[in-house]
Amino acid sequence: MRKTIYAIISFLAVPFLFFSCLDNNDTTYEFSSDALISAFSINNIETKVPSKTAAGKDTTLIVTTIGSNYSFTIDQNENRIYNSDSLPAGTDITKVTLNLSIVGYAVVYEKNQQDTIWTNTDSLDFTKPVNLKVYAYDGTPRSYKAQINVHKQDPDFLQWTQLENTDFNVNAAYRQKAVSYNNRIYVFAEGANQVQVTSTEMTNGRSWTPLQDITGIPVTADYSSVIAFKGSNEEEKLYLLAQNELYVSSDGTNWSKVDTNRTFTQLFASSSTHLYGISDQKIVESENALAWTEQGDVTAYFPTETVSYTVCKLATNSQIERLVVVGERNVESDTTAVVWSKLSNESKWTPLLQQEDNPYGCPKLKELAVIHYDDDLYAFGGVKDFTTTLPVKAFGDLYQSVDHGMTWKTTRKIMLPEEFIDKTSHFSYVVDTDNYIWIMWSGSNDVWKGRINRLGFVKK
Repeated sequence: MRKTIYAIISFLAVPFLFFSCLDNNDTTYEFSSDALISAFSINNIETKVPSKTAAGKDTTLIVTTIGSNYSFTIDQNENRIYNSDSLPAGTDITKVTLNLSIVGYAVVYEKNQQDTIWTNTDSLDFTKPVNLKVYAYDGTPRSYKAQINVHKQDPDFLQWTQLENTDFNVNAAYRQKAVSYNNRIYVFAEGANQVQVTSTEMTNGRSWTPLQDITGIPVTADYSSVIAFKGSNEEEKLYLLAQNELYVSSDGTNWSKVDTNRTFTQLFASSSTHLYGISDQKIVESENALAWTEQGDVTAYFPTETVSYTVCKLATNSQIERLVVVGERNVESDTTAVVWSKLSNESKWTPLLQQEDNPYGCPKLKELAVIHYDDDLYAFGGVKDFTTTLPVKAFGDLYQSVDHGMTWKTTRKIMLPEEFIDKTSHFSYVVDTDNYIWIMWSGSNDVWKGRINRLGFVKK
């Protein structure tokens, strides 16, 4: 410390002696006591990341973090310097070079337990906050605590949590369907004699209502047809089919028949404005679940089994929604699922026909599940239900589609928990309004929630 102070004093002494030689009068010269850091930025940071080649050999990748993409706040009142937008998880901040603008004579930091005069070529270790001391021309010091924030979580990683001590209890033999409705997660199970229902608060997930038969339906209902829909009605309600008739409920347990003068073979999707079904081999839609309009004939390519649907607003026009329906046909030769889509301002549904040799089709998996999540589509499911030489494990991968269902590829960050691999149990799934993916398993108390980390970050 003494060496540094002596060095600074000697620097300050040079201009003092210079002025003294110019004037031998008894003139007093005062040096400024101002000392501050007025600008702070970091240069690019290179991080070595272990990886593997396509052949499986170990290799190292260099990931560059662009320093200019991150701004730093200088709090002159608290003498703090920090970045609100954290650097990517895993960024190596042990050797960071800085760009500083100061008012004063020199900046000092600690290196090898000794104070050292900073230069713009010095690499500083920011794994802990660094003390930067600015000296004014009169020798007055001012200290700043500088820190570089780095995400502790990979923002693009899908983080899963198994909820502990849940009382979720669906018979192992029962297939399920989950629906997000009225700030609760409802699970409808096929039951022995009638569809059964259980639910939990969206903020809970551990405490579920006792599994019980739904009431008000004289025949066995179709658990897989349950859909939440509001449209032009005053409030959102639940709808399902029972022996080709439409029923409605506001609590998931008590149901009543809707007088539509129609019979239905499917109830397959809903948007913010319309409910969609199949009646008399026609695709039909309704704004209120009472009056239905025919949209066209159902072709042999329309999915009839394990049907999932997604709906989202267009990024270019929030007034228009894109609906995508994915499912399977009872056709043994199919190697992929079938995909249909429609924009809310279009009158017809359109099939996205997959070529039989297309390696990027949506795989035909048992109990195929499809969700819209983080602006893309994701599909997953049980054991493969098609012939292929490719290794396909039950729940081994999430298949991502970035082009609204045309092509599907696996991804390494957005993945299912390893505990799911090779499971054979029935399950249900849903995405809630907090961007959590829920998965519930029959025959156990297993309830899982997953979310991409950055979708849970609090924006400042």
